[in-house]
Amino acid sequence: MRLKKPLLTSLTTAFMAIQLVSATPQAVPQLPDHIHPQIRQAAIDYPEQQTKVIVTKTQNANIENDLKKIGIKIEEKWDFINALVVEVPHRKLAELASVDGVKMISNYNNINLSSMTKGVDYSKLMNTYNYAVGAEKVWSKGIDGKGVTVAVIDSGILHAGSNDFGRRVLTDVKFNSNAQYVADRYGHGTHVAGIIAGDGALSSGKYIGVAPGANLLNVKFSGDDGSASELDLINALQWVYENRKTYNIRVANISSNVSVPESYKESAVAAAVEQLWKAGIVVVVSAGNRGGENCSTCYSPGNDPFVISVGAVDDKGTKQIDDDFPTTWSSSGITLDGINKPNVVAPGAHIVSYLPSDSTIIKNEKPENTVDSKYFKMGGTSMAAPVVSGVVALMLQANPSLTPDQVKAILQRSTRNYALQPSGQPGIVDANKAVFWTDPLGDVRQTYELSPFLDAASGTIDSTRIAWNNRIAWNNRIAWNNKYDY
Repeated sequence: MRLKKPLLTSLTTAFMAIQLVSATPQAVPQLPDHIHPQIRQAAIDYPEQQTKVIVTKTQNANIENDLKKIGIKIEEKWDFINALVVEVPHRKLAELASVDGVKMISNYNNINLSSMTKGVDYSKLMNTYNYAVGAEKVWSKGIDGKGVTVAVIDSGILHAGSNDFGRRVLTDVKFNSNAQYVADRYGHGTHVAGIIAGDGALSSGKYIGVAPGANLLNVKFSGDDGSASELDLINALQWVYENRKTYNIRVANISSNVSVPESYKESAVAAAVEQLWKAGIVVVVSAGNRGGENCSTCYSPGNDPFVISVGAVDDKGTKQIDDDFPTTWSSSGITLDGINKPNVVAPGAHIVSYLPSDSTIIKNEKPENTVDSKYFKMGGTSMAAPVVSGVVALMLQANPSLTPDQVKAILQRSTRNYALQPSGQPGIVDANKAVFWTDPLGDVRQTYELSPFLDAASGTIDSTRIAWNNRIAWNNRIAWNNKYDY
């Protein structure tokens, strides 16, 4: 079925959340956990009112007739995400939740009024990569990533005092015995985080990330000098999996690769990212900076067929894409398992992002790349991946019911071709088209062979198949995919 209109319609429709149906208060039955907490609370506070909600169905469920029988009006059908929009009296929420095939009941719209009326102010924006992917078009419609949490699995995030993240870094954790600090002393992770969700506060709006309203998690797996092993990354990924519900983690950004080529079926890191993917987390990974080398895409986790692998283009510092060209250093090609990578490309050269501290190693190595004292310029697929992570955050704010497979399918189907695009290579992500996608998707479930370390029934890692506590078994070094000269 084709959607008649985007997820966000008009301001009036978006805020028709509660309507009076009866002047006589009525008790609301006990409400189950698969109803969003905000809806449950509203039902307690306003039992005589009604609300518009999104009802997500279980796979292949047909609940329309059952809803009509209990007097619940269906307003829209979104078959491509297996969901309905219904208007329901609070007193009938429990009855709605009990219908066989109802998986989840969530808010119809979670946009606040100030965001909807003003959007992101990009009048002073100097970052051209946002224009290249069309992020400003999404901001102007009130979407900025608000409510979506992105785990930045990297060298840390600097966010003390005045910063470009406000209070949106929800927690800080580290997984490296050589790291004295949980904050970023290397510089890579902060730059990545700024591309995803920096709000440009310290630049007066000149350098804004793609999803400036999104929440972040500082998941540091490197030492303070930027060094890390495969085991450090695996431990970080396992923490993200275990805490995904606590922090509503919907996206994980990994701007690094293991430093040795291998099949994804032999990689512990690949098993870990597949576990996240199967748990509902969209995993975005840099493709690598080995362009021109033999088997340049054969490095985990970018070689995993399930995740979104991102290559880099040079936008030449212009808003339009008719002069964009692929960088020579961005990895592309066939993996050892016969998978064509990357899946999409995004701007990844000359990227300016938040990096405030002069004490970070990266800034000391290349001080001439400093911009406006609080910002720094780098390139690499390390920088292209967070552009896509930001786009995914925008998509999930607008449409929280999307699965990782659906997100990947939409991203790939909505890309824009660019002037110098090589034959057979993917296009540039298009945020505006991806966020407001309306075409039917069909069955987009990925059927690749799972990692042998993963239990197919549960989608979780079988610890009996892998030596998790043996550092020697997983001591491959981690390679960051950033560049100073490009």
